[in-house]
Amino acid sequence: MIDARSALAAARRLGVWWVTALLAGLGVVVIASGQLRAGGYLLAAGCAAGGMLRAIRPLGHAGGLAVRRRSVDVVLWLGLAGLVALAFTLVRL
Repeated sequence: MIDARSALAAARRLGVWWVTALLAGLGVVVIASGQLRAGGYLLAAGCAAGGMLRAIRPLGHAGGLAVRRRSVDVVLWLGLAGLVALAFTLVRL
C-alpha cells in the first residue's frame, strides 16, 4: 500500500513535467473538438513551456524534463515548439 508521504516524494522527483503534459493534452483535446490551429498552438505552447522550464529549473528539480544535457534539452524542446507552431500555421482548412 502506498502512503501519502511516498506518493508526494515520487511527485517531487518527477518535477514540473506535468505542465508540459497538461498543455499538450489540452491541445489534443482542442484539436479533437475541431479547432485545429488553436489546438496546435496549445501543443506548441506545451513544448515551449517544457523548454523554458528545463532552462530555468535546477537539475534536481527538472525531474522528467531532464533527459540529456540542459542545452540539448532546451534546444530540442524549443525547436519542436517552433516546428509545431509553423506546421499548424501553414495548415489551411
